[in-house]
Amino acid sequence: MRTLQDYRVTDANQGIRQFTQRLSMQEINDLAAYYGRPGKNEITMKNSTALRSLSILALVEGASLVALIGIAMPLKYFADLPEAVRVVGMAHGILFLWASTTLALVVSRGHLSLLKGASVFAASLIPLAGLWSHRMLVRTMRNQGNSKW
Repeated sequence: MRTLQDYRVTDANQGIRQFTQRLSMQEINDLAAYYGRPGKNEITMKNSTALRSLSILALVEGASLVALIGIAMPLKYFADLPEAVRVVGMAHGILFLWASTTLALVVSRGHLSLLKGASVFAASLIPLAGLWSHRMLVRTMRNQGNSKW
């Protein structure tokens, strides 16, 4: 296998051009494998990890919304404990921002379609819809064949 050192040139860009113009497709694939280009299994693993993280975040964020509306709000208005909303609301806000950021990254990297991403976001605004989001994301991972769930 040829390497860049075989072409004794002073200009790096010129050397790379000369080097790549003389390579066959098989040699390019060999070089990519030699220099550590991620293989198909690694890309699939990253996709699965991203979707799994989003799925877990959807469950946790959905549970925090249920806790906010079903526990903290009644405590505030019926038991005169506004601290419950302050604490649970802060936790829910942080989880919502974290989940929204993760969702934006997953969609922008192409791990999830825009339509499914929009539905996951809409579900994050509805109590108990985090369960649906989780189920849809697990089903997506199973359909892609890269999840053991």
